[in-house]
Amino acid sequence: MPPAYPSEARRLHIEGKVIIHAIINQDGTVGELRVMRGQCPFAKEAVGAVKQWRFSLTLLNGTPVRVS
Repeated sequence: MPPAYPSEARRLHIEGKVIIHAIINQDGTVGELRVMRGQCPFAKEAVGAVKQWRFSLTLLNGTPVRVS
């Protein structure tokens, strides 16, 4: 699910971009998240959305590994 656009930002006609660094666990879930750049109302929504995402497994010699 994509992040929701913050109602306050919509009301004030504010746009923004959020850059997040994520560690993806061996099972495709998000392990760690860190906001690298972005404004608070957008960052909060983006982090909430990314925490729910599931990623394809990354395999190394046939074994799932954590990736950045």
